[in-house]
Amino acid sequence: MSAPAETPVAAPIEAIESLARAGQFRRAEDAVTEALRAGGDSSYLLYCRGRNLRHLGDLRGAADALQAALALAPIYPPALLELAAVRLLRAEFPEAGRLALRFAETLDAQAAAALSAADRDVLLKSGHGSYAADRAGTVRLYERLTALGVRDYLTALRLAEAMADRGEMRAAEAALERLAAERGLDPWGKLIRVRVLRALGATKMARALAETVLAESKPDTGVRVQACHRLLDLGAVDQVRPYIETMAPLPEGQKTLPLRELRFRFACLAGGAPLAALVKTLAETPHEVSRFHDGLLIDAVFALSRPGADETARGMAAAGIVPILRARKHTPGTVLACLHHYQASGQWEQADALLADITDAAILDHPDIVLRRFELACRRRNFAEAAALYASRLAGRALNPWEAALVLRFLLEQGDDTAALRLIERRLEAGEELPRDEALVLQAIRRARAHARMLDLMDARPGDETESLAEIRRLVIDDMCLRDGAAWVRVSGKTRRISAQNRWLTRGRAEAVAQAAAGCAFLCTDRAYFLSAITFLLSVAARSPVSAARLDWFVFLDAAVPEAWHAALARAAEVTGLVLRVVAADEFLPAAAATHDAYGIFTGGMTLSRAAYYRLYAARYLAASGAYPFGCYFDTDIICRGELAPMLAAEFGPYLLLARTEDGGEDAALAASRCGMAPGDYFNSGVLKMNFRGEGFDAALARAIGLAEHEPTRLTFHDQCALNIGFAGQVGALAANLNHFLRPHRADTAEGSEKAIMLHYVDRPKPWDTAFKPLTRRFFEPHAREARAMLDADLFAQLVAAANGLAPDGEDA
Repeated sequence: MSAPAETPVAAPIEAIESLARAGQFRRAEDAVTEALRAGGDSSYLLYCRGRNLRHLGDLRGAADALQAALALAPIYPPALLELAAVRLLRAEFPEAGRLALRFAETLDAQAAAALSAADRDVLLKSGHGSYAADRAGTVRLYERLTALGVRDYLTALRLAEAMADRGEMRAAEAALERLAAERGLDPWGKLIRVRVLRALGATKMARALAETVLAESKPDTGVRVQACHRLLDLGAVDQVRPYIETMAPLPEGQKTLPLRELRFRFACLAGGAPLAALVKTLAETPHEVSRFHDGLLIDAVFALSRPGADETARGMAAAGIVPILRARKHTPGTVLACLHHYQASGQWEQADALLADITDAAILDHPDIVLRRFELACRRRNFAEAAALYASRLAGRALNPWEAALVLRFLLEQGDDTAALRLIERRLEAGEELPRDEALVLQAIRRARAHARMLDLMDARPGDETESLAEIRRLVIDDMCLRDGAAWVRVSGKTRRISAQNRWLTRGRAEAVAQAAAGCAFLCTDRAYFLSAITFLLSVAARSPVSAARLDWFVFLDAAVPEAWHAALARAAEVTGLVLRVVAADEFLPAAAATHDAYGIFTGGMTLSRAAYYRLYAARYLAASGAYPFGCYFDTDIICRGELAPMLAAEFGPYLLLARTEDGGEDAALAASRCGMAPGDYFNSGVLKMNFRGEGFDAALARAIGLAEHEPTRLTFHDQCALNIGFAGQVGALAANLNHFLRPHRADTAEGSEKAIMLHYVDRPKPWDTAFKPLTRRFFEPHAREARAMLDADLFAQLVAAANGLAPDGEDA
């Protein structure tokens, strides 16, 4: 680049240019200094300084000189000077991208078309080199260049990634499809598409594509590390395991730490031996965690604090990671992770203290933090605060599927069925994903009796059907079929058939099991749990005939159970051979008894059966009879898998009650805290052995009944809490296999179920619900099929409908 002849300082500039062409950049820089002192053309001289300093190795000085040149009004064409500056800097500094953007903004389509291939290459490479340091500015450059027709593969790929960053997943997927059709996607492009597919709900496609990248990538490459990360995002821990165990250390340098970070994340998610090894490593090298970036530590906190995490995992989060994040500068991500850990472990005071420490209003007002504050208020049942946050910050706000599920929980908890249904309708009308909790969506539809309308909206919904939407459609159709006791229904001119997954509820075959009976055991039920009472009795008779013969069986009924249904119990007694007595509510429940039967979604279920309180009065009824030294109580959402002999043989010792302690969930921890108990002392009341003749039993039971009737606000799980408080200090341990907890969305709880005697389906949905995930339904299904074969078809259909909160049109559920 040479100066025009009319330049006032042409002679000094020609001398400077001559020295530069000769490679004498130090002397050229000295000449620039002299010319600037003499008042020469500063913009062009500053450009020369930038060039000189670049060749002398002072890149920062070169960038500063060029920025100063562009800040002045040059006498030379600005485009010429800026393009020269871009050529000079290229990718060494983020300023290159900004200079390229300034130049691109001076161009129109005609000027852009006239650019040489070399100039186009310079502009693109300047953006590529600046991407890591100035992502937002580079994206603007890419958008401007693309509008001018200047683009390459990397530009298109990064623009698609920018769309994903903004949440424009459908636009990103369309851009990636075009790019794949034009040039194909390299491994990095495929990994971006994995992220987009996951966000769109196409998890199977995302997983298959990530597995393809992992299998095709060369060993010990950054691509393989990132492919493993994407699979971990999708929960495919087992698919990642063999690669983690065999992946050799990457070359020293910038790729070494990412591999350590991947192994750290894998250990957090995999648990077991990998986590134990990680804990040992970190204990020996405590500085390791402190080197990791916020994002990885945030991810680790969520993984280690997930439901079902063991004490090692929770302890690692509490002792090794949360304090590091807490000590770092507050960001929405670090605050969110700490709040998640405090919530998962029931540390409400710590959550309050963290929020009180935050002085940056922008963080408190961040959408994710607002949502977490809302969730904390809901879980603490502070619905006044939750309602205020909802009204001021969430109502009408665009929500992702997980956020929508939380808001839906709140609306259902508050009994605002109209708003809950409208939330679902709006998302369908807009072509958005439904809330990511099928059981909640189904509950809202059931309450509003809006099955047919929902199917019509799903049929009219714009866009492709996602996996989650297909699942909701299936559940709605199954609901309608089960409500009518039929294998199909006709809606809006279309025949809809029940799915194979729930077809078993409409037919079955059984074998009668004759039994003899004696002893004392009892259960309580209402309309909703009547079907499960039948399946429980059938399972006991089939799996524990010897022990069942040593017990007298009682079923205590809610007054709302139809008289016609009593025949089902008589039929069960006939088929099983159990000597069964049905006790009506007016026989054991005092007319003045007042029980609190509301049960919050945020504490584990939709509504608590009022019949759950009946175990208190049923126990008093049986104890007062004086006929039995002990009584065995069973929830109806239990399936017997083996002989009850160990329960009958269990000794009371000094205790009045035998029960299994809860397994450390956040709701149980909160309930224990409100009861004034340590979590390890708080028991589950689903299976109990009661010492009717123990000294002090009647007084302890009276205390529990008094709490249920007069102090319900102290009770989180109501009757269970009442028993915990009433019998505090007088409860012995019942073996875990006599009350094995099965949770519907956690496959890990199925471990050990084959050896368990009593399987307890805790939490929602229950195995008879159409929304139940078929992880452990295989234990319940044979006995439900037996009930189907045993009972009249119409009666069985009524029991199934009631169990799912359904009723034929024109009737109340």
